[in-house]
Amino acid sequence: MSLFSRVLLGLGLALAAGASQAQVERCVRTIAELNSAWLLAKDDPVTIKLATGVYDFAQFNDSGISYRLRVRGGYNSVCTSRTEDPSATILTHSTGGEIRMIAYIGGGAPIEFERLTFRAAGGVSIFLENINSNDHYILLDRVWADQTRSFRVQTGAEVFVRNSVFTRNSECALSIAVGSSGTLSWFEKAVISNSTFADNVGGGLCIGGDNIEDDWELALTNSVFWNNAAADISLRNPNISFSTIDATLRNNTYTAIQSNRALRSTPAATSSANPQFVNAAAGNWRLSGASPAINSGRIDANLLNQRDFDGGPRWFGQAPDRGAFESNIGTTATVLSVTN
Repeated sequence: MSLFSRVLLGLGLALAAGASQAQVERCVRTIAELNSAWLLAKDDPVTIKLATGVYDFAQFNDSGISYRLRVRGGYNSVCTSRTEDPSATILTHSTGGEIRMIAYIGGGAPIEFERLTFRAAGGVSIFLENINSNDHYILLDRVWADQTRSFRVQTGAEVFVRNSVFTRNSECALSIAVGSSGTLSWFEKAVISNSTFADNVGGGLCIGGDNIEDDWELALTNSVFWNNAAADISLRNPNISFSTIDATLRNNTYTAIQSNRALRSTPAATSSANPQFVNAAAGNWRLSGASPAINSGRIDANLLNQRDFDGGPRWFGQAPDRGAFESNIGTTATVLSVTN
């Protein structure tokens, strides 16, 4: 076969592969339409655009996926416009059962949840994959888990959480790779930034467990933990091969941390001061004007491309705020000084 023929053959195979994995978009208004759209991710990458409203997962079909899945909330009924409010799209369970969104089947896939609220359920469980591959991840961006018992990422190579809120849950609010007895989970790293963990009956953030054998990493930045009944942050790696846990904590507010090993890096710019929420009793965890969490976050140019939980600029003032909500206190322009 000539070189020209081989090139044409390779191009044809590439086009065929691309055609079989074309991005599919679905505008979803009912739980029946969600079931149908979810099923498509067995064969193709899928973006699900959820219209505002309430979706009862008592009627959800728990089918596994094999390709990238994006679930985005806040759309109007025809998905031509979108609200910034994550609480406008609610995923719940009318009988108090678990919202079990992924039962992994096949080769694994990245999962992204954006602008959604999980509320009034007997837990949320995400099973992403259970193989040694860092090509697969879960992203929670502007997600609110409220009164859900616990938001559990049972398996997954990499977990990213930003601008999200975890409140009034009855167990550890966000639980990552805490496998059940006899179940080995593979986990590489978690990157959590600008999130709020408050008023949980259990702990705030729990990572690792007796069945996690890897030298996993945690990067926790600009987050607020307050009034949680158990430890704000709980870290566990039982592998005796590692004398420390690779956790980097920067510019966070918390009062209690538990770890079965010493942290490899000393936490920096930690505060235990009351973040002074506007009205936590009424479900408002925004920062009041006198909050010490305002303009005290770690400066990162990447934050300029993000939005806070409410959809406003992630960074307003001389430094970003801690937690999921950004105040409008400070200078009106963000200035970065860069030295080569």
